[in-house]
Amino acid sequence: MTQKEFFERTNIQLSDAEYNKVDAMYCEAGNLDKDKFCQDYKKHHDSILIQEFYKTSMSLKEALDKSNNKISSLAMFLIDQAEKWSASDLRDKAIELLGLERYLSIKIQKGYSLWDRDKNDLLEILNK
Repeated sequence: MTQKEFFERTNIQLSDAEYNKVDAMYCEAGNLDKDKFCQDYKKHHDSILIQEFYKTSMSLKEALDKSNNKISSLAMFLIDQAEKWSASDLRDKAIELLGLERYLSIKIQKGYSLWDRDKNDLLEILNK
């Protein structure tokens, strides 16, 4: 939703910085309709409680993103080490962290040879 659309729906004039916060809130609201979001925002835009919940949710989202990045980095390391040492236990941990499809995708993108287990898993996915 643009700032103009927001103003037309709410008749609330915001600075660019204020609108950016509202837009971030709207984007995090999932599939909430623009009109419903704006209608509710008009009712509750000055709610301290909602503002604090939003700050907390953004803080938690940031922490989750950092954790997910660490997990992805660890999984990439595990894939590399599994390839280097032909270690199926490291393969299994990488799959546990990433999921089988993402693991196979990364392995193919890196140009690593598919092990027999990888080939069997890939065929099972393709035959679903």
